Amino acid sequence: MEPNEQPIHDQHAVRKLYRSGTKRQVGGVCGGIAEYTSTDPTVIRVLFIVLAAMGPGTLLYPLLWIFVPEAPRPVLDRQQPQPMPGDSVQAT
Repeated sequence: MEPNEQPIHDQHAVRKLYRSGTKRQVGGVCGGIAEYTSTDPTVIRVLFIVLAAMGPGTLLYPLLWIFVPEAPRPVLDRQQPQPMPGDSVQAT
């Protein structure tokens, strides 16, 4: 290995838990947990319903909604304006 080379650790990348911006029904908590664990969001939602019936889910979900950050939104390239639906397209 050269002195300036750094080892690549892609397989050990740090994952963070976020509330989902796309797979959300209420607050995105279950969708975010499903994305983090690579499972179906419906399975996580059913687990929260079971936990809510037993008691702890009614407190756990609101706490996660408050403390888990929302997933960052992708930054759009501002170089070229994007056409809006209904805009006429001009030929150049």
